Amino acid sequence: KDASISGSEMILTPAQSSKNGVAVFKDKVDVTKDFTVDFTFKIEGPFGGGGADGIIFIATKYSPSELQSFNTSGKWITNHINNFFYVDFDTYLNGGYDSQAHSISIKYPADQKLALGTAGYLNCNEMVHANYGSRRMATWNPGNTTTEFHGTRYVRINYTAATGVWKVYYSQSAIAGEGDVKITHTYKLENLPADNSKIELVDGKYLYLGVSGATGAAWEKHSLTSLTINN
Repeated sequence: KDASISGSEMILTPAQSSKNGVAVFKDKVDVTKDFTVDFTFKIEGPFGGGGADGIIFIATKYSPSELQSFNTSGKWITNHINNFFYVDFDTYLNGGYDSQAHSISIKYPADQKLALGTAGYLNCNEMVHANYGSRRMATWNPGNTTTEFHGTRYVRINYTAATGVWKVYYSQSAIAGEGDVKITHTYKLENLPADNSKIELVDGKYLYLGVSGATGAAWEKHSLTSLTINN
């Protein structure tokens, strides 16, 4: 909703409160095949209220036009969509949910409606709360708990279709290799009925991939300087 292009950067959110922007590959990705997504993000000030909320990589059944239709003002795109897998580069400490402000987590509530037994959706904090059945599947906590993601940072998301193994690479410089892997987690994308642990695929084998940023009562500027995919 609030993304814009400035020179060679895509600004996902300006450093203002209650903003949300998303960049999504327009073509579906065949998740029965391996894929790798590389992106470089930049988080900078001014930092209102200490800065928030960070960057997420998403895999979803929703097309760019469908995502555009959601009213996402001041909230994560994942507050409004069902059936998604995402990697969260969080920059805000939510009391009761987060162990520290800056961390990387893999999360997939998948079908929130079924998990809740209602027509409602959970927000990105509630869905990892024990009351709703934790879906925070893997986390990396850096030693720098408050400014780790400030500046330009490099990310690679690698998925191996045969095994369902995800690897999240992260570095403050260019990705050099396996030494930059922060999370390894197994979750196989399969054409199975959606429940509270499986994600619905498009036509049995496709998903849309992208990156999003958001601010709320606290804010910072979130930008992408590169975004590529190999499938």
